[in-house]
Amino acid sequence: MNGFDKEPWGCGHSKAQPCPNKHPPYSYVPQSETAPYFAMAKQYVLADQMYASNFDASSFISHQYIIAAQAESAVDYPFGAWGCPGGGPDKIGIVGPQRQIPDGHERVCWDPTTLGDELDAAGISWAYYAVSYGSMPGLWSAYQAIQHIYYGPDWKNDVISPPSQVLTDISAGKLRSVVWVTPTWQNSDHAGSASKTGPSWVTSVVNAIGESPYWKSSAIFVMWDDYGGWYDPQPPAYVDYDGLGFRLPLLIISPYAEAGHVSHVHYEHGSILRFVEDAFGLGRLSASDARANSPADDAFDFYKPARKFVPFTAPFGRRYFLHQRPDFHAPDLQ
Repeated sequence: MNGFDKEPWGCGHSKAQPCPNKHPPYSYVPQSETAPYFAMAKQYVLADQMYASNFDASSFISHQYIIAAQAESAVDYPFGAWGCPGGGPDKIGIVGPQRQIPDGHERVCWDPTTLGDELDAAGISWAYYAVSYGSMPGLWSAYQAIQHIYYGPDWKNDVISPPSQVLTDISAGKLRSVVWVTPTWQNSDHAGSASKTGPSWVTSVVNAIGESPYWKSSAIFVMWDDYGGWYDPQPPAYVDYDGLGFRLPLLIISPYAEAGHVSHVHYEHGSILRFVEDAFGLGRLSASDARANSPADDAFDFYKPARKFVPFTAPFGRRYFLHQRPDFHAPDLQ
């Protein structure tokens, strides 16, 4: 990483606008703005060796890994709409066996087996909460790139919008067995959003589960899709032609999670899928979940009695998000 502060990118060089800060590579979020995350880490588990499964670690690729443990050897971002609605012209680069980039291109509408498919086959309910998807690129709705999901009944039955519907479903006793919850741009902690609501949004979901009957049998994984485009002194391991990528934060919250534990076990996106697969007796999807460590052994103690949930405090609560104006910003176009 020596010399990273001299890389011309985005601002500050001869053909770009001036940077808003004198030293843009040196930035951080004040702890006062992320207090709920620190509170969760102190009460439950913080994993400090969580890595992106793909070396690119971009949002689009990472969202594919968290549903399918792979991304069809894709790298970078699609040309247009992030998925099947983009049609034939919407393609993405392919990474070659020696990490050649791009080593050709492919259409962004593929057909791998996903965790949702395995859950369907096992009769286990699931849902993916996301912003309503259209033709706009840059939105986080991973299943729009899975052909048989997007054009099949799962798209209507199991992909749910808006994300705040999860709060209503929890209180109504309609939460599925396995759920993914992706935020709107405003509530995402995404760089450039100028919004402080991300930690409150996560808190509202965690509190809703914690104060419901679902708590006694839940495991919550709070994670970020990529490293944010900044820097990290910890180099990722070279495990295959497209992994691993930079470290990501990971919080693990459950009545059976270790209290105040910092885990140094190496995890990746595939670790979350492996945990779910092991819990429900499902098979492996790809190299990522096959090689990944499951958090079950290190982050949990299932022999202890379930811990009582103590709600977290945050500046914005459940009511705020239920009445928040719709946000259709595409995070990765900002």
